[in-house]
Amino acid sequence: MNFDVYNWIKKRYKSFIYSQYNKHFSDEMSNPNELGRIPIKRLKEILKEVCPQEHIQLSDWTFGLTSMQYGKRFSKDTKIQYEKYLKEKRDCDNFSIALYSYWNKLLEQFAFGFAITDTHQFNIMVDQKERIWIIEPQTNTWWKIEDIRHMAKYFPIRKIQI
Repeated sequence: MNFDVYNWIKKRYKSFIYSQYNKHFSDEMSNPNELGRIPIKRLKEILKEVCPQEHIQLSDWTFGLTSMQYGKRFSKDTKIQYEKYLKEKRDCDNFSIALYSYWNKLLEQFAFGFAITDTHQFNIMVDQKERIWIIEPQTNTWWKIEDIRHMAKYFPIRKIQI
């Protein structure tokens, strides 16, 4: 019997995303209001200021934009930040992928994803004013990217997936 690793990983990932979504999602959650759209080319131009272009993965041709206020409220409503941290089991990559999955469950594809450094994984968003935001999903803390460039935990960014 030939074991297909790719399909096994894909199935496990999909199962994890749905379990996180179903565990937290409620009808009371408000969707972030779409305040504009941005084409893939422009989004990549913005993001290449903080990550090499060849390490930026964008999944659609256009993306919705919202404000930090709407985004922060939506992210808070997911309740991801209330999950218990478990070293090497439920840590930064799990938190950021879980939050990313909520944003991707919507019918609109927002300019919201995750980023990876040598030591950490977290979320990243571009708002309607084309500002980059760094989101710590374990606490739902949001920073303008220029305010945390000195924090080694968040730089340099090796990969961005939106």
